[in-house]
Amino acid sequence: MAASLIFLNQLARLTAVRGAILIPFLVILTFLGSYTNNNNIGDIVVMLAFGALGYLMVRFRWPRAPLVLGLVLGTIAERYLWISVARYGGAWLGRPIVLLLLALTLGVVISALLQARRASGGPKTSEAAAAEGAGAR
Repeated sequence: MAASLIFLNQLARLTAVRGAILIPFLVILTFLGSYTNNNNIGDIVVMLAFGALGYLMVRFRWPRAPLVLGLVLGTIAERYLWISVARYGGAWLGRPIVLLLLALTLGVVISALLQARRASGGPKTSEAAAAEGAGAR
């Protein structure tokens, strides 16, 4: 904590360094960090694969936060799912908090779908299509 406060001004100056100078050092550090974790070349391959996936997600404007959340919290969620199933069987699905969370999740999904439908103009009813067809003649 104290060391970061001491070097705060020097760290802030790193933001003024051009990316062309800084990026090669960061790439070397990420390769070294991924390899030295388990001394396995496969970790570098995984890092490159996720780097390519991240690039594609940026290029096609896909959100990256859900992927990161899934990777970080997925193992924990799976572990506690199995604990719940082992302890309660299928009865845990009927508990009030679970039902509330399921209802909230469904509400958010349905709300997002309705907003997307409204933004795109929504599906045309047969009456609206007939009125458009009559106006085009």
